[in-house]
Amino acid sequence: MWGDWAGHWRVHVGLYRVVYQIHHPARVSIVKIGPRGSVYHRS
Repeated sequence: MWGDWAGHWRVHVGLYRVVYQIHHPARVSIVKIGPRGSVYHRS
């Protein structure tokens, strides 16, 4: 991803998106889960 979301990844799960970060060697942090249209808005 790019902009404010640089360094994050996303996956689609049905109508939702999960935004996450990968920390090596084997740790993943879930950053946000939400509906497709609004998940990218910072709260």
